[in-house]
Amino acid sequence: MCKLWLVVILLLNVVGCSKDDLPGDHHNGSATALKNGEAWSSKVYFDENTNDPGVFIIRFDVYNDQGFSREASGVSNIDNVFTLQQIVSNGFDNIEGPSSSYVTLIDDGDVVGDRYDELDLENNNSFQFTNYNSSRGEIEGVFNISYVLTRDDGEGEAPPTKLEFTEGRFSAKAKRSWFE
Repeated sequence: MCKLWLVVILLLNVVGCSKDDLPGDHHNGSATALKNGEAWSSKVYFDENTNDPGVFIIRFDVYNDQGFSREASGVSNIDNVFTLQQIVSNGFDNIEGPSSSYVTLIDDGDVVGDRYDELDLENNNSFQFTNYNSSRGEIEGVFNISYVLTRDDGEGEAPPTKLEFTEGRFSAKAKRSWFE
């Protein structure tokens, strides 16, 4: 069940957002990284998996100027430890440990465009909590994730066959009881 948490969150994001929605209402942080070597930033949604206490999910959402969702990715099955965790699957396989996938979104942000459902196993796919600031109630961390294109939606320019997120950093609100 917790393996599908990322998929459920991504699907809710895809079908639940429209221009009339206020996309920032559910976000509780931000992230930056280099996406194929270029600066990238996103809003972050971070929460505990309600079906598996002590296990977390983080979602990265990018919106265009009109407020439509354009990118959705995330990492699920994250343990609340401050050691490096290897991302081991795409979220669809039944494998224990952190998993991740990435999609682009088109039209009003409710149609899946390109999909990157497979990890590039030639690179280090990892996630790590680095600090919990109890005075601000924020968790911070780093990530590096590399994906392989699994579906080109055929719209516009051909997408890159690989997406590599390096030097990723995030911070998000988190309950004290989760990390203290």
